[in-house]
Amino acid sequence: MPNKFRRHKKRFRLPRDFILPVKQSKLIEETDKLTRHSFPLSDNERITYVYSRNKRNKITEIISVIYDLFIQGEWVTVIYYDSAHGSLHRHETISFEDRRDITTEENVKKKGTRERWLTWAIKDIQKRSSYYKKLFLKRSNTRIDKLN
Repeated sequence: MPNKFRRHKKRFRLPRDFILPVKQSKLIEETDKLTRHSFPLSDNERITYVYSRNKRNKITEIISVIYDLFIQGEWVTVIYYDSAHGSLHRHETISFEDRRDITTEENVKKKGTRERWLTWAIKDIQKRSSYYKKLFLKRSNTRIDKLN
């Protein structure tokens, strides 16, 4: 007579020295697709963002979220975000004459998915673009009337 009160099935146990084969399809890396979008904030300001997606349509990396100004006939990057080293961080251009940048993670979103990081970076630039513009022009000793 079978035992009605048995709650667990008996498990089949493999010997300890038994090795299971690995499927080759799991070892192949997926190719990512780059996506680029750009939109203007005004005649002389724009935001451009580039990110990569895998075959499952998940964002694998935020290449850049860029805030540009059109100064003296050329587009100059004022600030940009990226996730090159695994976390979102900001690069601020020093001045119009000195195009080197300062990297910081201060006041940058640290938790969440890459999709949320991308959305946060775009919204941050939209909200604080006048602040970033004023700081950049102050460091550059450039007046706003020089903007084309």
